[in-house]
Amino acid sequence: MTVKEDLKTFIKERLTEKASPLFLKRALDSLELAEDKESLRSAVERVCRMISLFIDTELAQEMSETLKTRLVKKN
Repeated sequence: MTVKEDLKTFIKERLTEKASPLFLKRALDSLELAEDKESLRSAVERVCRMISLFIDTELAQEMSETLKTRLVKKN
């Protein structure tokens, strides 16, 4: 599994019951457009900001830490 696929799977698992299908699609599309490690990091930050604004701040913080850890471990 690639880093991008791993991050997308984690986001799907965490947001499927908390977010609308449209929100989930936009979050996953942000990651899909990333081409390298730096753009993946930016996409993760963007997704977490969206989660913080529209769903839950604590969830966004938790997901940010987990996603960034996964990004570092896989690269």
